[in-house]
Amino acid sequence: MCIPSDNNEQNNTLSRLIALAHYDGEYPSIFKQVEQEIRDHFNNFLIKSIAIASLASDKCVPQTDMEFRLFWNKNNCFEFYYKVLIGEDQQEEKLKQLQGLCRSKTRFHLCLLPNVLEETNNKTFDYVLIMCLYGMGRNNAFEQSDKFVKYLKEKGFTPLDIVHLFIVCGKNFRIDENKTIV
Repeated sequence: MCIPSDNNEQNNTLSRLIALAHYDGEYPSIFKQVEQEIRDHFNNFLIKSIAIASLASDKCVPQTDMEFRLFWNKNNCFEFYYKVLIGEDQQEEKLKQLQGLCRSKTRFHLCLLPNVLEETNNKTFDYVLIMCLYGMGRNNAFEQSDKFVKYLKEKGFTPLDIVHLFIVCGKNFRIDENKTIV
């Protein structure tokens, strides 16, 4: 999946490449397999980071805030992906609203991306809001997500789909400083 940034669209260069893969295994041994595959298949790219995620519903995910504080660290987080649809007639106005929402709700660590995984008709535009919640268990994270969905609906952005993950491990990882940043 390639996501162009506004400042790079003029010269058609990529600002970010996100590669998704599915693995079955246990952490930390799975990490070595992932790093080797990255070296084998993405050697021409500068890898800025790697994240290993679990479904937020998995039994290994901390249920309560206390479990999180006892067994996990500050780098682990819940990520929620909200797919929202914007009509062509209101795209610019609604997009500015979503961007403002991301700036105003800093405690949720929001990020807005165009949804480039699915092709829509030319009358609508898909966007994905990503919310990261740190330092809490699943119960609190889902409660915060429910409140955020209610807020989105009040603002006219009813999510079409929600994906929830728990980031088990994240690692900054660089192959070669001279490669293209993606």
